[in-house]
Amino acid sequence: MVRSFPLFDSTDEQALVQTSESCGKLMASEDGMHKVLTAAQAALPDHLGETAYAAVIDVVTADENIDLTEIRILELVRNTLNVPDDGAAAIEHAARARHMTLIMEA
Repeated sequence: MVRSFPLFDSTDEQALVQTSESCGKLMASEDGMHKVLTAAQAALPDHLGETAYAAVIDVVTADENIDLTEIRILELVRNTLNVPDDGAAAIEHAARARHMTLIMEA
């Protein structure tokens, strides 16, 4: 999935694996979510907040089911990365559109 973002086109695949592993270890530590969000905020230039939020949305919506915990996490990510409400709404709408199928569920 990461390869679908132009942001990562020039990134070494091994570096992505190492970063993912480090993130996983950090998440497993005490207050891990806060630590990961703080690290992401520090590492990302301001103009990439919406891009990062779009990546998170793609991961969360991949199973086409969002629970209350995931909604809360999305709020934390959106607030930490300073994604404006209108930007978040557009990203979320695009994700819903990408996951539509021919069969409408009630």
